[in-house]
Amino acid sequence: MDVAAVSPRPGKARGDAAAARGANAEREARQKEREEKAERRRQAEQEQERVRRAEESRVHWEKVRRQWAEEDARRAREKAEEDARLAQEQAEREEAERQALETARAWWGRLSPQQRTELFTAVAEYAWRESNLRVEIPEKPMMSSEYAYGVPVYALGKQRPLYGVVRPCPSLVASSPRVARLHALTRSSQEARELAAAMPGGRVTDLDLPEHEQLSMC
Repeated sequence: MDVAAVSPRPGKARGDAAAARGANAEREARQKEREEKAERRRQAEQEQERVRRAEESRVHWEKVRRQWAEEDARRAREKAEEDARLAQEQAEREEAERQALETARAWWGRLSPQQRTELFTAVAEYAWRESNLRVEIPEKPMMSSEYAYGVPVYALGKQRPLYGVVRPCPSLVASSPRVARLHALTRSSQEARELAAAMPGGRVTDLDLPEHEQLSMC
């Protein structure tokens, strides 16, 4: 007996197609939900990373600003200390100079104007007699702190070499060590002894002038 082919029923086929579409839609919906969830997670992670980096940056710059502030404070403190030190040193120098000048004025003040004139005349005569040198005698002798407040005397000529220092103050020689290597000229044996004690090994010349009107030494 011949068996006839059985054709699917139209209603069942439509039902199967609808079910397939429904399954596809459900899969697509789940996939979309997974993707949206993954995107939300990615965005959340990005936000967390942004917040973490922002916090790290804040902490870093806060540390940097604190270090800058500490450095500024340190520099300001060091500058204040340096300024105070320099001011103290300046005050000490000025006081030392004031005392030295006072001592030098007292040292030279023990000579009368006549004795000073005699002294520099004797220096010129000694230089010519002993060294065949003419020296320049200043019209207004000026004490020099560089030479223990003695008066430097120079030989005449283009080079004007230093010939010697007249009456450096014995008590100020220590603060002018260069004097100890120079030729010091004194008025009297008393001055020569004082200078020789202050500059042992130095060259001290006693011009042996009379000590009339001269008071005790400094």
